[in-house]
Amino acid sequence: MSFAVSYGITPWTEIGYQNAFIIAALVGLVFYASFVVVVKYGKKWRAASKDVYWRYVSTSVMAHI
Repeated sequence: MSFAVSYGITPWTEIGYQNAFIIAALVGLVFYASFVVVVKYGKKWRAASKDVYWRYVSTSVMAHI
């Protein structure tokens, strides 16, 4: 993972090291802070998708019998 990140960030250094690392830090912050959205809305998402999930489960189980 560290290779992929460093490989992807290297071209950003054309805008300057400080700006490149500020942008990388902000991207990381958004990525890691996205758990807050899941904590807040996850229960609603699971409740809203339960019917679709159980339909999928019933068709998957019947397909394997």
